[in-house]
Amino acid sequence: MKESKISSRALLVASVIFVLVLASGPLGYKFGFLLLIPSIISLLVGVLGGILVALSSLIMLFVAIKYKLTVDRNLLLVGSLVSLFPMIFIVPQAFNGLSAPEINDISTDMNSPPLFGKLLIRQIDNNELSLSEYALSKEERIKIQNHSYPELKTLSSSLDFDSALTRSAALLRQQGLEIVTIDKDKGIIEAIDTTFWFGFKDNVVVRLKRHGSGTKVDIRSASRIGLRDFGKNAARIRRFLDDF
Repeated sequence: MKESKISSRALLVASVIFVLVLASGPLGYKFGFLLLIPSIISLLVGVLGGILVALSSLIMLFVAIKYKLTVDRNLLLVGSLVSLFPMIFIVPQAFNGLSAPEINDISTDMNSPPLFGKLLIRQIDNNELSLSEYALSKEERIKIQNHSYPELKTLSSSLDFDSALTRSAALLRQQGLEIVTIDKDKGIIEAIDTTFWFGFKDNVVVRLKRHGSGTKVDIRSASRIGLRDFGKNAARIRRFLDDF
């Protein structure tokens, strides 16, 4: 009985520790305390440790229920919930992200995508815009996007140019993006979106062109680092188009 209670408390403490390890990885990178690789390792350790604690707690929970060990049952139940709670959010996102295509630059106009201006200036931080030789060619990006996201196309709006420009800027702000520049003459809006956990900064540019009495709207979203965006850029564009 005494040994069982010690084990139960140990599993509860372990569940809390692994949750803290899991959260410290991405948040440590976001606030500059960790580099990217150590932060990813911390995240993986937290996930795997949490799974092991959850499985151990569930096995011992059945034993505690069988022998009517009330105190142990409650401790193990709490430990299981603490371990499983972050998994409910992280594991599904990880699977969805890994199933996304290996692409990090999405545009509604793939042949002539909106061009970045100010956002192409490299920043002195640990999240610089990545322009390496490993980037996909234009033809490869078009092929992958046509296959994976065929619905992301230029938006034809009945709004006049000024109204469409105002609405685009308002939507970007509403969706949590930081507006960097609005060039009315060129019909360009540039913005930065910062992810919640790791604090990755993705570049976004909206291009508006007069089309009769209406406006054609194109949007491009590109990750600064990494070869895979886990579907974030396409989701960002889809949300903008839907809300517009």
